Amino acid sequence: MTAAPYAARDAHLMYHLNQRLNRLMNAGRLLCTTTVLLLLMLAACQPATDVPEGPEEPVEDTTAVGLTIHMMDVGQGQATLFQAATGETALYDGGPRSGRLLEQLQEMGIEQIDLIVASHPHEDHIGGLPAVITHYEPRFLIDNTRAHPTQTYERYLDAIEAAGTQVLDPTARTIDLGATEFRIVPPPLEEDFSANDTSVGLMVHHDGFLMSLFGDAERQQWDWLLEQHRDALAPVHVHVASHHGSRNGDTREAIAVLQPETVLIGVGRNNRYGHPHPEALALYQDVGAAVYRTDLHQRIRIAVHADGRYTVHPAQEAPSAGGLACVDLNAASPSELEALHGIGPALADAIVAARPFDTIAALEEVSGIGSATVVGITEQGIACSP
Repeated sequence: MTAAPYAARDAHLMYHLNQRLNRLMNAGRLLCTTTVLLLLMLAACQPATDVPEGPEEPVEDTTAVGLTIHMMDVGQGQATLFQAATGETALYDGGPRSGRLLEQLQEMGIEQIDLIVASHPHEDHIGGLPAVITHYEPRFLIDNTRAHPTQTYERYLDAIEAAGTQVLDPTARTIDLGATEFRIVPPPLEEDFSANDTSVGLMVHHDGFLMSLFGDAERQQWDWLLEQHRDALAPVHVHVASHHGSRNGDTREAIAVLQPETVLIGVGRNNRYGHPHPEALALYQDVGAAVYRTDLHQRIRIAVHADGRYTVHPAQEAPSAGGLACVDLNAASPSELEALHGIGPALADAIVAARPFDTIAALEEVSGIGSATVVGITEQGIACSP
């Protein structure tokens, strides 16, 4: 088939996908123009209010937990669950189809999902949503309104239509989930922006605790946000790394504004992209943030206490090195060594065979490990050689 028929086919598909999306969006807009009582989200149609300044530093606390956050372990993708103490739930992104998100939610005893925010329509963010939407039939969903010509996206629309879920515009609005405020930061809708750079942003506020999530936003969107929505950004306690800790995700200017104390990275073990990149980890290190990663810590639970303080509880406990697990070059198993930057099964076996090591730099003596890989491991910050 020539390029022209391909283009015609894609244009035809996009037309129909956009038509379907517009019908879903129009149904959601109707909610904001009628007197229908939104039992869950009384503020769904209200404009956003100013985001407060970052609260004081968190410490260990035994007061009641008002909000529980789970960075789900879905492999190379992102999915974050919010549970209010009063029972309401929200989900930001759904990870890939292979991430077993629905099974995990059921294992956790989750009985309802009230709100879903889909940052953008890539498979590693919405692949797991069709199963979740079909099972839970959430009342509301917000996405970036940008159709995507993939089977994953079509399954996503099918599930929304079958569940009767109302799709809301990603405008600047504040949505109340119990005592938690979800402040939507609108994405740019410029046609020349990539799908990554049209991610729906979310600032989560609970009794002084503040968290930021911006999907796969890259330089173009961050520059746009800092110019168009600077007032929506503020120092946060927790930030979900943009684009899985890619070097072209979070920017130095954005992190300088957000100043996160803790960074969560949704990333698959030994993923083919090399995420998280040393450049991103260096950004977080520069602001003194503790880093937790699903490839190392599996599911990560954050308990936000009634007074705004929070505690982090990774599913996999490990010796800490600035928030990262310490991988002992002289004692780690081959599978544990594969958590190191650039190390696959063959190089892990080679490291075991070449032990012991006095320094991390000595890894360069292992055949197949060059200086660039050693630099990446050093900047990654999780290797040690006691």
